[in-house]
Amino acid sequence: MSIKEELTRSQVAFLEKHKIAEDSLINANGGGMTEELRQRMIDEEKIVAYNSSECTVNSNHRFVTQDGHCPQCIKVSLQNALEEYEDGYVYIIGSVKAGLVKIGLTTEIVKRVKSLNGTASRFAGCDDWEMLFYAKTTKIGKTARLIREKLENYLDRRQYTKIDKPQKTAELFRCSYNKARQAYIEVHNEQMLEFTQKVEKFGIIDSYQFRNLIATTV
Repeated sequence: MSIKEELTRSQVAFLEKHKIAEDSLINANGGGMTEELRQRMIDEEKIVAYNSSECTVNSNHRFVTQDGHCPQCIKVSLQNALEEYEDGYVYIIGSVKAGLVKIGLTTEIVKRVKSLNGTASRFAGCDDWEMLFYAKTTKIGKTARLIREKLENYLDRRQYTKIDKPQKTAELFRCSYNKARQAYIEVHNEQMLEFTQKVEKFGIIDSYQFRNLIATTV
């Protein structure tokens, strides 16, 4: 029996709207997100668990992502889930003004820095972001997540303002470009991922060898 035959019309419509393939689903068997289920989703590369326990906001919502959130209620959770196994670019950019490097991902690399430096964005309050390294690969969400995990000790935990709204980010690190690049190399070797279109800006990376500062809560 097809998985979709077990779902409601609205659930099928949600999957079709966001182009979530049936083979990207896993049965939660009526429960919520557990460490065992999360690990199964990682191992089997599943995006969404269906037949989960009821969402606390809407009892008709019975999907859950690896982060334990309802993708129908929390858009960023859905976005992160969809990016996990998407093709695109993983990149390292830096800001001299802030003394920070950012581990990011995108499906469109050409205009990425311009969008982060633009007046409407000014990511983390900075307008001097420079692309230092990028590489194209599959599973950009997974790759970026694993790199960030290796740099967790250097995570910048400050809160920033974007368009007058406070925000926190898990993408910024108080470490040198070399430290970030080494994390990428380790993930590359451990996961046996294929990377193409690799570009490194050797002419400017010396300016981004910031001190490696252990994170503190601000």
